[in-house]
Amino acid sequence: MLQFTSKLRWTLSFLFFIFITNMAFAKMDKFRCVWRDNPATSMTIAWNQESGSNPTLYYGTTDYETNTNKYIYSKTPTKTVKAKGMLNCFVRLVNLEPNTKYFSF
Repeated sequence: MLQFTSKLRWTLSFLFFIFITNMAFAKMDKFRCVWRDNPATSMTIAWNQESGSNPTLYYGTTDYETNTNKYIYSKTPTKTVKAKGMLNCFVRLVNLEPNTKYFSF
């Protein structure tokens, strides 16, 4: 139960920072996390891209807020799906450190 609570806390923190920081530059909504492999080291982040172009997820273990040049990692969607008026973007993160808080923009 403790491991699940820790994972849930990490996930909610991750989603919170994605949601708050990205809203300033592009209109995005419907964020979700998906796990396919080991949830301690990998995660897929998905969202609906309503406006803006060239969606990119910047992330790392330090919160640099809107300064994207300082984040150590960046990824563009590995998959996008247009359906029912939505543009769903999916970024797969691998080799994450277990029990580590990540921040993103």
